[in-house]
Amino acid sequence: MKLLVIRFSALGDVTMTHPVIRRAIELNPKVEIHFLTRKNFSFIMDSIPGVKVLGHEFDPGIRGFVQLVRICFSLRMESYDAVVDLHGNLRSACIGWFLRMSGIPVFKIDKGRKEKKKYIGTQPQSRMSLRHHYLRYADVFRAAGMNLPEEIESYETVRWPEDPVQEKELDRLMDEHGWRGRPLIGLAAFARHIWKEYPTEKSENLLKKILDEADSESLIFLIGGGDRENQIMEQWQSLYPDRIKLLHAYMPLRLQVRFFSRLSVLMTMDSANLHLASLSGVPRIISVWGPTHADLGFGPSAGPRHTLVQIDPVQLSCRPCSVFGNKECSRGDHACMHMIDEQIIADEILNSVKGLSSGRS
Repeated sequence: MKLLVIRFSALGDVTMTHPVIRRAIELNPKVEIHFLTRKNFSFIMDSIPGVKVLGHEFDPGIRGFVQLVRICFSLRMESYDAVVDLHGNLRSACIGWFLRMSGIPVFKIDKGRKEKKKYIGTQPQSRMSLRHHYLRYADVFRAAGMNLPEEIESYETVRWPEDPVQEKELDRLMDEHGWRGRPLIGLAAFARHIWKEYPTEKSENLLKKILDEADSESLIFLIGGGDRENQIMEQWQSLYPDRIKLLHAYMPLRLQVRFFSRLSVLMTMDSANLHLASLSGVPRIISVWGPTHADLGFGPSAGPRHTLVQIDPVQLSCRPCSVFGNKECSRGDHACMHMIDEQIIADEILNSVKGLSSGRS
């Protein structure tokens, strides 16, 4: 059986497909999967036997449409048995329609849009956890005829496949820069949508609290990318240049996600870093939630590694105000983030480091 699986973006959503595809390959060894995604996200499926990544980028406007048409014709030559559309956007729908015209069945994800829309703005006591998206992905594979149990492993058991070359490179960096044996703290204070980010001034205060109260040997690695984020991180680094490191200055993204396992603890927003870190062996992940909510189906899987920091919707009934965190705050004060005290997050991080240190002693 040969499947075309489509999920172009975003990075966190593509990452959530990883444990599902790993399990699908394990239980269906005769299945060959071609995974269509953005070229920059190809590393997410690296080293999974039976998966061939088709990485593409699309230009805007008419050039992008021409590229899409060319891809459709090239995909038709592959003689797929089925298409598994895990994205459900206009681009994936066009590809599905084209291949369906060639007689190839297409199975599309149910994103639960009505359930999520109903969830937003309801009273806290009437809210229920919605089906997680990685389970929605598994539903599509089952519809396509693949053998998958109703409950499949998530990030609590699935890790990045072993890669001795990348691990050797990380060992070299650890030794070269003197990081080995020191408490390493990761801070990923950014997100795709700015409303999901912890406010810049509060993040800076958080950094100061951690460095003032943590062991003097501890290091903080700032995680992010892009011009705006790099400018902010460079400003933060200037506060404590010897103890704050910019992770992207040492390694590319595909190596950064492996480096997460070398951290003592990682603080992240509701962002791709949460899902990337969940596939790593980092012992503690602290995620900060504002306008969105884990119960909408994008949260971390339940487990002892994860701690969620957020304002209770009973206390702030406008939470969640958005499924994806892409809507401007209707109150105008971004209360869901500003009400979270920096000391609460700092204590979670510091206690995690102390607990890990005492456990090793």
